[in-house]
Amino acid sequence: MAYEAAMEIFLMTKDFPTEEKYNLTSQIRKSSRSVVSNIVEAWRRRRYPNTFVYKLNDSETEANETILWLDFSLDCKYISKEKYDKLSDKYDHILSMLVNMINNKEKWRIRQIINTSPTRQLAPSPTRKINLAGQVFDLLIYQPFISPQPEKKIRVPKKITINSGSVI
Repeated sequence: MAYEAAMEIFLMTKDFPTEEKYNLTSQIRKSSRSVVSNIVEAWRRRRYPNTFVYKLNDSETEANETILWLDFSLDCKYISKEKYDKLSDKYDHILSMLVNMINNKEKWRIRQIINTSPTRQLAPSPTRKINLAGQVFDLLIYQPFISPQPEKKIRVPKKITINSGSVI
């Protein structure tokens, strides 16, 4: 939704007067894109609750700034009231989702599982043939196994490797 709103603002600002190119136009484009980029950064850092909330707060701030620039756009008569209402409602919805995520940060967190059993490592198991879009690949599945001499106590997720080296 935030990405769609940013693209809608980009297209809308193409019709803004040229004298606004380095002022209102660039500011509203930057703030609307920053909403999206901060959400993406927060999502990739959700393993760390404080950083997750910090980036969501940045996104919330940018969404409020975008609404301010929409206010200026309406008052300067660059956009219609209908367009303003539509985009303002989108950003209000985005803000409510951001606040919900901030208030429920633990719900979104990636939990690291600490295993008290000996270290798990990956051991290859037999390959299987798979057919993807008409091409046959050798699929090598790595399964965890218990190391006789534990070093660190961590849980290693199951990995699937296709012979091209990519991990699924």
